[in-house]
Formats: sequence, C-alpha cells, structure tokens
Amino acid sequence: MNAKPIPAIYIYQISLIALILFVAILLWSQLGFLLAPFLWACAFYALFLPRFKKLESKTNWGRSKIAWALILLMLVVLIVFLLIGYFFILPNKEVVMNAFNILKESLTQVVEKINIRYGIDLQSSGLLLKVGEKLGNMAVPLIQNSANMISDLFFTLFLLYFMLINHQKITTYAKRAIPLNNQMTESVITQFSNLVRGNLFTIPLVAIAQGIVAVLGYWIIGIKEPVLLGMLTGLCSVIPIVGTAFVYVPLALYYFLVKDDVVVALEILALGLFIIGLVDNVARFFFQKQFANIGVFDSIIGVIVGVGLFGMSGLIFGPILLLFFKLLIRVYIHEFDLYKAPENANNQQNFLE
Repeated sequence: MNAKPIPAIYIYQISLIALILFVAILLWSQLGFLLAPFLWACAFYALFLPRFKKLESKTNWGRSKIAWALILLMLVVLIVFLLIGYFFILPNKEVVMNAFNILKESLTQVVEKINIRYGIDLQSSGLLLKVGEKLGNMAVPLIQNSANMISDLFFTLFLLYFMLINHQKITTYAKRAIPLNNQMTESVITQFSNLVRGNLFTIPLVAIAQGIVAVLGYWIIGIKEPVLLGMLTGLCSVIPIVGTAFVYVPLALYYFLVKDDVVVALEILALGLFIIGLVDNVARFFFQKQFANIGVFDSIIGVIVGVGLFGMSGLIFGPILLLFFKLLIRVYIHEFDLYKAPENANNQQNFLE
C-alpha cells in the first residue's frame, strides 16, 4: 500500500511551531530574569485595569498620562510604607537587635535546658542542623530576590506602563490566543483576574491582622518588645506550614524551660493556637470572600511551590499558579463534557465559579 503523503499545510504548521519554540527558547535564555517583574506587572495590570478604563472613559488625559498617574500613585504608597519602616526602625535599631537576640537566646537556652532535663542533645544529634539547612534552603531564594528588588521594580513599572496603554491589544490577543469560545474565554480571564487580585490582597492583609493581634497579645501578657515580636509573628504567617508558630512556640518554650514560668508559657501558647489562629481563619475567610476563594491548602502548597520557583514573589504567585492550574483542568473537563453533552453549554459560567 502506498503511504498517504503528509499534507503540505501540516508540514508548514509544524515547521512554524518549531521555529516559534526555538526563538522563544533563545529569548528566554537572555530574558529569563524578567519573569518576576513580568508576573508583578501582570498582577498590577489586573489590579489597575478597571480603574484605568474608568479614568479613560471619564477624563481626557490620554492613556499615557493615566498610566503614569497610577504608577506614581503606587510609588507614593510604596515610598510612604518604606519611610514608615525606616523612621520606625532607625531610632530603634537597638530594640530591633534586642528582639532578635531574645529569640536567639531563647532557642539556645531551650536547647540547653532540654539537654539538662531530659538528656536529649539536639545539637549533637544534628536535628537543629537539618532544620537550619531546610530553613536556609527556603530563605536563599527569598534573600536573592530581595537583593534584586530595585531592578525588579524598575522593570515591573516599565512593563506595566506599556501593558496599560496597550490594554485593548492585549485583551484582543489573549482572546485570540486562548483556544476557547468567547464566553468561556471571558470567564477564564475574569477568574484569573479575581485570583490575582484576591491573592495580592489576602496574604498581606491576613499577615497585618495577625501581626496586630500578636502585638496586643504580647503586650497584655507582658512580653519584652511586643511590637517587634508581633511584627515578626505577622511576617512569619506567610511561611508554609509553620507560620506564626515559628515565633510563639520558641517563645513559649523559653518561658517554660528557662524562666520556669508555666503560666506565661501557657498564655503564649493559647494566644498563638487559639487567638492568632482564629484571626488567621476569620481574616482569611473574610478577605477571600471579598476578593477570591483561595483555600488554606491551596495557599500552603502554592507558597511552597512558588518560593522555589520565584523566590519572594512566590509568596503571591505560587498560590495563583496552583489555582490557575486547577482552573485549566476544570476548563479542559468542561470543554470535553460539552462535546459529549451540548445541552450543558449554558452552564459555562457557573462551572468555573
């Protein structure tokens, strides 16, 4: 039997796809460092686009001026937060160092007390070394990305500006590139925008809420440097699995084993387990309902994946990536269900929500 020749259109299509992939790999080899700025630009694009469109329809400023106004507003907010942190920390450098020394000494004395009382030498067993290595491996990408923060910010604003002034072209291109019908494409874009806005707001706001409660709790209990330890507790809320326990558990062990103050140790544990934990659940539930439905499991797994992929940016984009992956799976299942049961076509929007 004679083999059927491959149609010329297929050869042309495969050749063109191969050329596109080759050029994409070539570009990625030189522009891979722009991944984090691009992700942040996409996040702020999703955040600012509704306001950009509103200003565009109600003013005669032009796209360029509106884009610059929104970018300058974002920079002003960022500078204000940096100045607040600077003027808070600079006069209290000794207080900041004292807060970290308290945690360091607490851990050291807790290890010594465990060795004396129970005969368990955590230092020689290598357990602390292994824990330190694990934490260090997670901290390395965070520190590396923090060092590149200024350059990342510049490229983020650069990309954001051109994305805003060309938002119609981007929307049109996205709709043409996504291999779905118009209704499903609109649903995917809307869901993705909600995921970005939700994660961009939920994680920082939950951390702030837990930090405020921790400060008040430490102050009521009578812990030294409650403000710094409370802020550190709030920051640690973004650490996968461990979370705020990274601060209050060593602190409770310190008061129990070193200070021999069982009451304060139990108060710290109760504060962390019940009050700060309750604030985490309540605040996360409230903010998720306001912005997007991001579960605790998705947040934890997403942060673990994101930190390894994107460094500090992974705290935000890890959960987004995981949820977008789940969204694509749901779209895939739904699209094939439509082929089997066309009567389900009217349920496209409900399926993705």
